[in-house]
Amino acid sequence: MKKLRLFGFVVFILLILFLLAKFYLPHFLSYKKPVDSNNFLIEAWISSWEIEQAVREYGHDPDSRFYIVGYMYPELVPKRLELNQSGAELDNNNNNGIWLYANSSLGFSIPGNLSSISGDTVKIIVTARGQEAANRFAYFNVVINGECIGGAFSENEYQDYSFDWIVSDEGLKTFNIKFNNDLVINNTDRNLNIKSVLIGNHLLTANKNCTTLLRDLNNLTSGFATQAEEMQDYLLQLGIDENQITIINFERVKRNQTLAAAEKFHDFIASVSLPSINVITTDIHSRRTWFTYHRIIGKQTRVGVLCYPAIDPGKIKTSYTDLFYVIDEFLSYFANWVQLTF
Repeated sequence: MKKLRLFGFVVFILLILFLLAKFYLPHFLSYKKPVDSNNFLIEAWISSWEIEQAVREYGHDPDSRFYIVGYMYPELVPKRLELNQSGAELDNNNNNGIWLYANSSLGFSIPGNLSSISGDTVKIIVTARGQEAANRFAYFNVVINGECIGGAFSENEYQDYSFDWIVSDEGLKTFNIKFNNDLVINNTDRNLNIKSVLIGNHLLTANKNCTTLLRDLNNLTSGFATQAEEMQDYLLQLGIDENQITIINFERVKRNQTLAAAEKFHDFIASVSLPSINVITTDIHSRRTWFTYHRIIGKQTRVGVLCYPAIDPGKIKTSYTDLFYVIDEFLSYFANWVQLTF
């Protein structure tokens, strides 16, 4: 009898959690409360959707100032890079190229005759195409030896994109193409297809034999030392003037990047007069973000929050993954509330 009661109690608790995660918590956690300000703080880990919407609304105002806070990427030495093979996808149409369906880097194996490439400047030509979502195509950066040498927005059909690489003393050690503005919205999906790379006179065809799909974030795969620098690069591509952007970097922590970022931003504005700011963040993460920054910098700076949900928060799917995400975000919010209140 006791076991039956215990089982019933567990089922009841799980049912309550399910109903909360499905119907109440998404509305509670998705919080939009802007203040009147031309200052905007961007959490560098948010998606391209929020960034593009914010730029559309505020980016064309010359008085707007964007502060990007992001963590530092791990530093890897090109000569010691070990590529872990994982699932790259071949185009089903005559095996043309490799599709990148999520933000990731496509690493090319470097033939021996290219590792000691000579000359002052080498022409790099990337043949690529992309798919469109929210009126914008896939964007990619070309990364050589951990340095971004340029990037471009793709088009619907294959195009050749030309870049100049100033040859370094170490030669050509690693070559990655980073796709960084993935988006799925309104039954559209932004994806990138890489067909080939021409390095000088050497053609590298993108296939599973000579490429590796890399999802880890570090300086070699991204081309930048920090997450904030990579986000700054994308803002520049969207037309924001470099003088409107300030980046703030912090050491990555195992958990609660939001709290670590807010504390670092508090240190940054200690010597800067910033009467108000709007934090740009993502859907159900927005209440935790607003509360955290409000408690940490709220005494000297009025804090607002902007989010751009791609879907109605009340229409969260009932899959275990989505519900777990909602519950995890609420627990993280509650943990910050306890830590910053008592």
